[in-house]
Amino acid sequence: MTAVVESSHPNLVGASLQLKNAPLWKQFNEHTTEMIITKSGRRMFPSLRISISGLEPDTRYFLILETRLSEGKRYKFSAGTWSGIGPADPQPHPSTRIYIHPDSPSPGSAWMAQDILFQKAKLTNNTLDRSGNLVLTSMHKYQPYIHIVKASDILALDWSPSATFTFPETEFVAVTAYQNEKITELKINYNPFAKAFRENGQARTKRKIQAKQREEMRQDDENQSDDASSSGDKSDENLSPIKDLCKDRTRIANSNAPECETPKTTGAKRVCIKGEDDSGISVGSVTPPVEESVILPPPPPYYPPAFWPFPPYFPYPAFYYPPPFYPPPPPLLDLRPTDYSIKH
Repeated sequence: MTAVVESSHPNLVGASLQLKNAPLWKQFNEHTTEMIITKSGRRMFPSLRISISGLEPDTRYFLILETRLSEGKRYKFSAGTWSGIGPADPQPHPSTRIYIHPDSPSPGSAWMAQDILFQKAKLTNNTLDRSGNLVLTSMHKYQPYIHIVKASDILALDWSPSATFTFPETEFVAVTAYQNEKITELKINYNPFAKAFRENGQARTKRKIQAKQREEMRQDDENQSDDASSSGDKSDENLSPIKDLCKDRTRIANSNAPECETPKTTGAKRVCIKGEDDSGISVGSVTPPVEESVILPPPPPYYPPAFWPFPPYFPYPAFYYPPPFYPPPPPLLDLRPTDYSIKH
């Protein structure tokens, strides 16, 4: 679709623009296109895909995208339609709504050789943004404009020849969350980056995904517990000789060891809690025998001396405690009378 010429310099009379993805824009425009704006910036979808003709092949041009308020109103979505509810909010400086194509400046032959995409342009509501994003206000309608500036230096953009074009079907409403369900369906069906939000052609929210993941994890835990219980039953059958050994040891009359209690299952092993063998080490325990353990005396109390480097451990050295401090004596005053007589 051919663009509407808003203004044109005599040097750019022959320039013209074509919107290559006009059918997609028209589908969205039938339900009033909505564009998400975030603090970090969100890319436009559909994005602007254009082609240019009528430029001088060897002359360099800048290509600039600008968003302007369509009307001085603030909008609200109610009963399936958008309606104005009052005057527009104060807008940031117009320079914050300008995006320069990263290939600028380029010769006219490069611009006309292939389609031009503005897919890297991002929309934000952060008025302090310094990343080159387009700063917009939520619940306001905006119209994109494309400027062709005949210049080779960015400092000469203000006074260089330029032409301005627009496509009426690219008008959109800036929102922080989609209001119209039909727009949401179109975004899901046509946006290649929205595959995570659809399953068999239907939208799938983040909460549903998390709930399904939790359900799968719960089922896996139940299956693992069932497998562990079945393996525990089999291990009990295999460890029956150990159980018999514990019973036989309780029948020894001359043994000084305490009575062997009921075996306790720890994982896949069965051990006796209080039974001891001839070595003096408990069966299935890593505790050393009593005769090998050494009871250490408690450490002495700690009296930290001021600026004294020796540790307070036994044996105490003779020079452990700091020497006493004696203040210096007062200065001696010479109270003898002074002889001021002149001696010859």
